[in-house]
Amino acid sequence: AMPEITFAELEVIVKYLVAVPISDGNITVIPPHEKIKRNNLSSEVGNLITTGMIQKKQVEKYLNENPDYQFSERLQAGFVNKYRELKSDGLEGDALFYALLEFAANNSPDFKLQSAGLSVLTHFFEICEVFEQ
Repeated sequence: AMPEITFAELEVIVKYLVAVPISDGNITVIPPHEKIKRNNLSSEVGNLITTGMIQKKQVEKYLNENPDYQFSERLQAGFVNKYRELKSDGLEGDALFYALLEFAANNSPDFKLQSAGLSVLTHFFEICEVFEQ
């Protein structure tokens, strides 16, 4: 995909990166399987996360090519807020994951929308924006 990047994609990314608040520098990348263990998620949920990663590039492409450079940040904030709300309600582990999945799929019974929701949730799980690092 690297040869296919144009100035349009770079512009979206640069605008987004400039708008992101500076972190405390305490970010570490954790492999998904380790994060699954740390969050007490079952192998069933681990399989769902693996399935959701199939569309990783598609989700990233959609977010990166969105002309609204703050879209990804707002989407991320929505997931973080919902995560915190569910945690404060006492949800943990698989129950927390499934509640976030329902949120991500807008409680839709449509399998394609559920799959899309899983793909987006998995994206934010992988980049350590939802669930404990």
